[in-house]
This record gives sequence, structure tokens and C-alpha cells, in this order.
Amino acid sequence: MRSSTYLNKDVSWRFPQVDGKRFDFYELDRKKKKLTVRRPDLLKEYNHILFELINFEWTQILENFNSSPRIAKKVKGTAEERVKRGNLAPFKELLTLENPELISFVTDKAIPSGDLSIDHVIPWSYMYSDDLWNLVYIEKAQNSSKNDRIPDEWVIDKLEQRNIKLLELMNRPENLSSKNRQHRADLQEAIERNFVRRYWIDYKG
Repeated sequence: MRSSTYLNKDVSWRFPQVDGKRFDFYELDRKKKKLTVRRPDLLKEYNHILFELINFEWTQILENFNSSPRIAKKVKGTAEERVKRGNLAPFKELLTLENPELISFVTDKAIPSGDLSIDHVIPWSYMYSDDLWNLVYIEKAQNSSKNDRIPDEWVIDKLEQRNIKLLELMNRPENLSSKNRQHRADLQEAIERNFVRRYWIDYKG
């Protein structure tokens, strides 16, 4: 249905015409809604462009049925096998603002020097994203053993409360800065749109 709709759009029949010249690499019959490829070699040559278009269309379809975050990045990244984790160091200032004593989010104990780790509560393998609202301090050993396990609901409750507290701190005049403006906006959106619980429920399946 979608393909037929696109074939009827005005732009399609114009593609073979460039600067007044005609290039017969495909023939479009708009009445029959039929596309005949004359130059399959061009499909191979420009497959990277077609791949991007297919990913975009597939993403739009998925987003109608699944509220999973960053679908476009997942589809594109996994297919190209080049998804990489980001540097979490820039988040330390804000995480420490709410947790200056460096207390483990999991054990509620002070984290020993040299054992500090930043953890994605909802696993990075699901999010494919580093978001302040999903990051906490834990011990390195806890981070290593956690893997991609689904967090318990008490963890989600705790994270929601942490985010509310962190936003309140970030909104204080002494903590307002242009550098953190985007993080503050993202955190506020996460709270308002209930990202923590929504994505946790989606992750559980």
C-alpha cells in the first residue's frame, strides 16, 4: 500500500530526466502502479542510499507499534554494526550534584575510592543512548555483574524519585548554567513523559 502511494507521487516519474536528458534506468507506469527497473547495476551502485531510505521507512512503521526509544538509531546502527557507547564522564558533575557523598544507587553504601562506576539503570543495549535520567552511580563490581538484567520495580521507583530531586537541584539559581540547559530540558521531559517507567515496561516486554 505504501509503495503504491509513493509511486503515484509526482516526483517519481521525473527521476529519469536530468537536464533535459532521459536516462532509462527504470520505467514507471503510474496507472498500473508498476515500476520496472532497467538498470539493476545502478541499484547495486547506489545501495547505500536505498539502505538509508529503507531504514527510514522501517523506523516509521515500527514507531507506530512500539514506543521503544531511538528506533532509528537501533535499526541503522545494528545493521551497520557500528553502535558505540559514549563517554559518560560529562555526566559526573550532575550526578554528583544530587549524590555528593557518592552513595551506590544499588547498595546505599559509600563507594570506595577508585571503585566508582556510572550505570545505565535500563540497559544501554536497549536504550542505545546515554541519558541523565537513566544514569546512576554504583560500584564497578555491581556494574559488571548486572549485565542486561531487567531492573526490579523498586529500582524504577527509586530512579523516578532521584530524577525529581535532581531536577529540583538543577533548577536552583546557583546551579543554572547554559552548559547544562539541554540536560535539564531532557530530564524535565523524561519526568513529564514518564520515560523511566514506560521504557522499563517496554524492556520487560
